[in-house]
Amino acid sequence: MSPGGPTSDGAFWTGWRSTRAGQAAIRSWDPEFVEVSHGLEASRRRALAAAADTLRRYGERLLQTDLGFDYAQGWNREKSLASVLEEGLERDVQQGVTQHGPHRADLNITCDERQARKLVSRGQQKLLASAMILAATATAQEAVGQPLLLLLDDPAAELDGQAVSRLLDAVIDLGCQVVATSLEKEAFRLADDAVVFHVKHGVVATAAAAKKASL
Repeated sequence: MSPGGPTSDGAFWTGWRSTRAGQAAIRSWDPEFVEVSHGLEASRRRALAAAADTLRRYGERLLQTDLGFDYAQGWNREKSLASVLEEGLERDVQQGVTQHGPHRADLNITCDERQARKLVSRGQQKLLASAMILAATATAQEAVGQPLLLLLDDPAAELDGQAVSRLLDAVIDLGCQVVATSLEKEAFRLADDAVVFHVKHGVVATAAAAKKASL
């Protein structure tokens, strides 16, 4: 670290990136970055293709609507990543961040062929996120051939009774082990073999022990 401290260090590296040596150093990483990026893109597309039908089924089950998914890679499809990086180098140097690449990819979601982000409520956002998580869980379980562990944090929050029922029925049908939290025990239906714990003032006890202690 220079005597000037972190601020001076930041200014030094910002200035260095703008020099010929700095830009040459940045360019030297491009071939490896491009190679890794294409491998990551291909892996993501395979994963989405494997899970697409399951995603649509869970979307219809939880939100009762048709969902669509479009993967948007993090650079112009009409150009190679190498050429995009070269064209954007000066801007990347100025902003101190790479503007194009797999880290800028996104998954565009539609509900009934319209942009989901402009339509769905907070409760629907939760159901949409849940549909994606459950679909990913179901796909992973099929791939590894064994049940997974699913963590649910207050699944009833922001959902009405019918939506909670649809969500928990879908969770139970997955057949995986579930750890769920809730402010109210009655907020959702428990499996017959469920074990319930009660947390109060940082102390964890089985629900039966907690009830006995309160008598």
